[in-house]
Amino acid sequence: MHLSLPMPIGYTPCGRCINRPNQGVAVIHDTSNAHKIYHTLGPLKREIYGGGGIAPDYYMPYERLNDLESKLVTQSVFFDFAVKYTAYHKDLKPDFMVTDAMLDEFKSAIKEKKIEFTEASFDSSKNYIKQEIEREVKGKLGGLNADYEVRVKNDVQIQKAITLLEKVQTTQDLFTEIKNK
Repeated sequence: MHLSLPMPIGYTPCGRCINRPNQGVAVIHDTSNAHKIYHTLGPLKREIYGGGGIAPDYYMPYERLNDLESKLVTQSVFFDFAVKYTAYHKDLKPDFMVTDAMLDEFKSAIKEKKIEFTEASFDSSKNYIKQEIEREVKGKLGGLNADYEVRVKNDVQIQKAITLLEKVQTTQDLFTEIKNK
């Protein structure tokens, strides 16, 4: 496998390049058949393959947006809804919860944008829609910090990292935990 991506070159804190430069384009190689194996200096002697980028110790795929969710994002429906909603609901508290009434108003906003959807597609995206309404509205009420609080709470990768870190006391414990998965 050989994949060229226009991305910046990155380095670990100790100065090791995490990807291989090729005339300004990072090249990622399949390291499953790498020609050289290195080992970390710690007691675990973790394997590191040479010749390509650094593979994550724990891989989690990104969640993909479905068709409706993509349209809602690209057409700024969440942003526009949050602006209007906070303008008309001046008594809204920063700790509000997304209600069925809010979801009904959001459906109207989708229809105003002339985005076609079915009840089934809306229902299958309801959790994502609630999260994005909460993020945008709280961002309007409390600024960037409030927006990030919602993002962190709903980010499955961050939550997995927190779960892993809560189980361990040291970096070595973390690597042992990951290795045993």
